[in-house]
Amino acid sequence: MGRHGNIRGKALTALLFIVLEAAALFMVGNSDIIHRQWAMRGIIASRAALFGTAESINDYFRLRKTNDSLAETNAALMERLYQYMSLLPAQETDTSHTAFPGFELIPAKIVKGSVNRQDNYFILDKGENDGITTDMGVITDKAVVGIVDAVSAHYSYVISFMSPEMNISARLGHSGITGSLVWDGKGSRSALLSQIPLHTEIIRGDTVYTSGFSNLYPADIPIGIAEETEIVDGVSLNVKIRLLQEFRSLRYVNIVRNPSKAEIDSLAL
Repeated sequence: MGRHGNIRGKALTALLFIVLEAAALFMVGNSDIIHRQWAMRGIIASRAALFGTAESINDYFRLRKTNDSLAETNAALMERLYQYMSLLPAQETDTSHTAFPGFELIPAKIVKGSVNRQDNYFILDKGENDGITTDMGVITDKAVVGIVDAVSAHYSYVISFMSPEMNISARLGHSGITGSLVWDGKGSRSALLSQIPLHTEIIRGDTVYTSGFSNLYPADIPIGIAEETEIVDGVSLNVKIRLLQEFRSLRYVNIVRNPSKAEIDSLAL
C-alpha cells in the first residue's frame, strides 16, 4: 500500500510539473505576442506623429502662400477703393474728407524689424527690382507704418512710425482740425497728436485720419482713436491717441507709390 502511494505521489508531481511547464510556455508565447503588439503600436504611433508633423509643415507653407495671395488681393482692393472714391461727386462723399488721389499700392511682407527700441525699423521683401525707391510711404488699412529710407535690389529698409524722427499730418474726424501725429515712445499702440488749437472741441473716441497733406500717404486712412487731452503752454492741445494698428502683429504692409510725387515736389521747392 505504501509502495502504491509513493507511485501515485510521484505521478501527481510529474503531472503538476507538466501542467506548470505548459502554462509557462503558454505565457511566454503570449508575452511575445504582447511584446509584438506593443512594438507595433509604438511603430504606428511614431508613423502617425511623423505624418502629422509632415502635414503640419505642409499646412504651414500652404498658409504662407495663402497669406501672400491675400496680401496682394487686399492691396488691389484698397487701390481700387481709392480710385473709386476719387471719382465720386463731392455730394456723394463726406465733405470733411479729402478725395483720394491716384496712389498705387505694392504689397510687401516684413522679413525683419523691431518694436522695442527707440528707433525702430522694418525690412520688407520688395526692392529696386520691384519699383521701390526711397521716400515711399508704407501703410496698412489702419496705419501709417513708416517711410522707405533705403533700398537694395530685393529689399527695402523702412523707418518705422515708432521712431522719434517720424511725424504724420493727421486730422480729427469730428472737427477736421489737423495736427502732427508722433509716437510717444511708451508703447506699440500709443501716440500723441500735437499742435491742436486750444479752442478745438475734442470728443473722446473720435477717429483720427491721415490728413492728405502729404504726397506719401493717401488721405482718410483711419489710424487712431482720441483719448485724453492736455494743454501745452496755454496755447495748444496735445491729444493722446490710441493707435488702431498693433505694430507687434504686423506682417504684411503696402508700399505706396504716388505717380505725381515728383511734380508736386517740384512745385513745393
